[in-house]
Amino acid sequence: KGDLFTLIHKRPDFEINTNLVIKWSREICSALDYLHNSAPQKIIHADLKSPNVLVFLFLFIIILNSIDH
Repeated sequence: KGDLFTLIHKRPDFEINTNLVIKWSREICSALDYLHNSAPQKIIHADLKSPNVLVFLFLFIIILNSIDH
């Protein structure tokens, strides 16, 4: 568990394969689509970067905004 930046740059023991990159990319796009188009109150995420993307158990993604941490 941790942010995407740390996982990519500071965890040499973890190998990120193409399938995982595609899975995470789809999850990020899906989350942004929900925030922009379907959330009860529309949210435009203005600070999307790898430290604001949390990865849990290498299985799913959560996007934070800069206020969350």
